Amino acid sequence: MKKIYQLLILCFLLSLIPALSAQKIAKVEAEGKWQIVNITPEKAREYAIEKAKVEAMEKAGVETTITSGTALIISDEVKMITCSNTEIAGEFTDFKVTEEGIVTIEKLNFYRVKISATIKLGTVKNDPEFNAHISGFATTYNEGDKLEFSIKPSKDCSVQIFCFNEGGVGTLLYPNQQEEAQPLKALNEKKFPQSDFFDYTLTKETNEPYESNIFVFVLTKTPRPYLKTTTTMDELYQWIIKIPSDQKLVWKDPVIIGKKGR
Repeated sequence: MKKIYQLLILCFLLSLIPALSAQKIAKVEAEGKWQIVNITPEKAREYAIEKAKVEAMEKAGVETTITSGTALIISDEVKMITCSNTEIAGEFTDFKVTEEGIVTIEKLNFYRVKISATIKLGTVKNDPEFNAHISGFATTYNEGDKLEFSIKPSKDCSVQIFCFNEGGVGTLLYPNQQEEAQPLKALNEKKFPQSDFFDYTLTKETNEPYESNIFVFVLTKTPRPYLKTTTTMDELYQWIIKIPSDQKLVWKDPVIIGKKGR
């Protein structure tokens, strides 16, 4: 549960996607720390940096706008999530880690980082009527399980789905060689995978008992193909922030994959 909780926090932090309509410049310093428990110091460092970035945005005066979004949670399993367009009116133009290391606080080990950052500030523009329901996701699976879900958008749109492993390497899950990109129709539920002869089999890449993955859904009102089949989170975000706020919908979901039979 600790790891699931940490991933949920991480996904919230990662959901702060910058807008491009920036005009004002702010220079700030910020700090972030993450407890080293059930993760490596390297992974705790990544999470600490993300927390520091959020603090930097807050110090710069950035506000987050979240349109309608709900989650129905039953027995720790997310049955349905209403996607919402979460935007932040700020963009990092420069940031660097000025201090870092492991610290002990009340007998607990944390990775702490301090950063200095330059942030562009602007206004948020989105379409509150553009949302979607994504259902069928659970928070935990076993390796070898088949992933199945559905998407029901409020408006006609296209979708691209990415899966990031624990090492931060992302792959384009949909569309793929077996499934061509198909438009999603407003108020119609589309099931994935789309073929009875193809499935999304969950696999583990490490020998650890549990492994975390993050799925990223990018819905756009018009087709905007992502040209790479493998990517990093930074590369994906650089592409996402260039899409006008009222033309996109971004949703992320953490998934824990355990060893088969656990």
